[in-house]
Amino acid sequence: MRSKLAFILVFFLCSTMNLRTQAQLPVFNLDHIPSGNDTLLNGWKYNTGDEPVWADPAFDDSNWESVDGETDITDFIKEHAGPIGWFRLKFKVSDSLRKNYLALSLNAFAATEIYFNGELVKKNGVINHDPFEVQAVNGDYRSFPIYLSNDSVQVLSVRYAYQKGIPYLREIWKSNTLMSRLTIPAKAVDSFLELNQNKTKNLVFFLVGLFFILSILHALIFITHRYKKQHLYYSIFTFFVASIYAGIILQSDIYLIKDRMWLAFLSHIIWVFHSGFFTLTIYSLFQYSKRSVYKILVLVSVLSIPLVFFKQNDFINLFISFVPLLYNMEAFRVVFLSRKQKVPGTGILIIGLLVFMILWLLSMTLIATQIPQNIDTGTFINSVGSTSFLIMMSMILSLQVAGINKKLIEKLKEVEELSIEKQKILEGQNLRLEEQVQKRTTELKKTVEDLKSTQAHLIQSAKMASLGELTAGIAHEIQNPLNFVNNFSEVNSELISEMKEEMGKGNIETAKTIANDINDNEQKIIFHGKRADAIVKGMLQHSQSSNGIKEPTNINALADEYLRLANHGFRAKDKLFKATLKTNFDEDVGNINIIPQDIGRVILNLINNAFYTVDEKNRLSTNGYEPAVSVSTKRNNGKVEIIVNDNGNGIPQKVLDKIFQPFFTTKPTGQGTGLGLSLSYDIVKAHGGELKVETKEGEGSVFVITLPTNIYN
Repeated sequence: MRSKLAFILVFFLCSTMNLRTQAQLPVFNLDHIPSGNDTLLNGWKYNTGDEPVWADPAFDDSNWESVDGETDITDFIKEHAGPIGWFRLKFKVSDSLRKNYLALSLNAFAATEIYFNGELVKKNGVINHDPFEVQAVNGDYRSFPIYLSNDSVQVLSVRYAYQKGIPYLREIWKSNTLMSRLTIPAKAVDSFLELNQNKTKNLVFFLVGLFFILSILHALIFITHRYKKQHLYYSIFTFFVASIYAGIILQSDIYLIKDRMWLAFLSHIIWVFHSGFFTLTIYSLFQYSKRSVYKILVLVSVLSIPLVFFKQNDFINLFISFVPLLYNMEAFRVVFLSRKQKVPGTGILIIGLLVFMILWLLSMTLIATQIPQNIDTGTFINSVGSTSFLIMMSMILSLQVAGINKKLIEKLKEVEELSIEKQKILEGQNLRLEEQVQKRTTELKKTVEDLKSTQAHLIQSAKMASLGELTAGIAHEIQNPLNFVNNFSEVNSELISEMKEEMGKGNIETAKTIANDINDNEQKIIFHGKRADAIVKGMLQHSQSSNGIKEPTNINALADEYLRLANHGFRAKDKLFKATLKTNFDEDVGNINIIPQDIGRVILNLINNAFYTVDEKNRLSTNGYEPAVSVSTKRNNGKVEIIVNDNGNGIPQKVLDKIFQPFFTTKPTGQGTGLGLSLSYDIVKAHGGELKVETKEGEGSVFVITLPTNIYN
């Protein structure tokens, strides 16, 4: 767009009068085409309103307001209330110029209708009396032909409407003029302008593609080297630079001014922040951690955004244009400090930064003159400087990665050499380790076997201890039926003698009576003999290993039997032991499928523990304590519970979690193996049940055996 203006030939207002006199005349004389480039902006008349007659060349506009066509539209809107107005310009063309092909070029940030000598020759956008319905467009830069009338004075009229509700933001180094360029070029220039504009676009397209490739390249390097954050920052920086150049193309091609203004706002944001990522690249490259200056620059950048949006003036525009330079100066400062510390690679970077900043300042200065030739030259210098520096910076970062990779390769070679040397050492060490492991494994196996043997011995000892506790109780139980057998046997012996005497006397009836008594006594002997046999069999079952076969068992009878056995056994060991025994058996429990000798051991162990704790508390108590142990059963939610309750000392909370662990006991040394509760817990679990305890220190404990029913009625 800018390069196009460099080649437009413009008729210059010339006359024999000086410039001050020309500005006062209502009509301008054009008699030649100057070698430079100028515009027909001075001498315009403006009036707010909308009357079709104002396009008439004969209309008298002497009372209209004189305006400068390069006035910023934002300032113009503040001074003129009406959304629609008309501009008029009168000029004369010399006879020598009438022979040439003449064309007109107009660009305005508004909706326009162009009238030449009263005829409509061009429309841009949509004009409406409602300013919110106006559609301002980016005018066509290409010229269009105009045909001079035979009248000596030519009249150019422009119907003009601005669009309300959009921000008219200034593009960098530019203002939004009412009619930025209105020229009369020669026909030969038109095709050249279009060709030159295409060349400019091709150059920008090339730069956009190049910078995007650099962005992607360094993003990929960061993905493979996550600790190298400078490549991430540089990828973002080059992406923003590519976006800035892409915005140059988009701004010239966007049709609606509303979209162009929002693109301008986005471009401002990218412009003020893009160099910040270059500074971060330098920070990361040289591992610079003091970032207070950078934080200030970021704050300045953030504060500049609302200034762009809400405040439009030359100072703000100039300030925003130089924000990237502040970031670059900070980057230069960090590189210079690193140079003083003799960090490699800083020399070429300092030279590159200096050359880049000088070229950047030169290009911005040329562009600021708004002279087309200078604009093109400044744009070219900026493009060359930016491209050269970005490629140089990319090469520096890439060479750094290449250097790191080279060092890694060297390290890998060293590792390989060391590996070859150490391989033999490792093989010898492995052989020795294998021998040691095999030796240790053999020792561990023997140790494990010894532990298993010891554990089995301890378990058997626990069983025998339990059997020993039962022996006294069983002896007491078996003594009664044996006494009955002995007594009735002696009685029968005497009765047999009497029966013989009576038979000798012939008293047959008496002998029969004695025989009946003998028979009754024999039945009693048989009954008590079977009772003794059952007791002996029960003792044998308890002493033998379980066969693992479950059978229907009356839980109430099993619990009652082991309660009596435990009581007799404990009293046999301690003649002074006395405790109140309570039972509460639920008749609905019935038979359940269990291994009776195993569950019997569990019940016996829990009752013996209850006897021990109440006896211990009784020995230490002086306040009328009465030991009590109760055994009860009940069916609860489809399961059977066997409950052993005592009013002893309870279990301390600090050891409560350990009571089911093997070899843990609270009894004095020699009085317990610590396997009773552990074995009981395992037996109940093997039956698919649970063994739980509830205790309160100083008040007693409640052990609950919960078994699945599998009831046999």
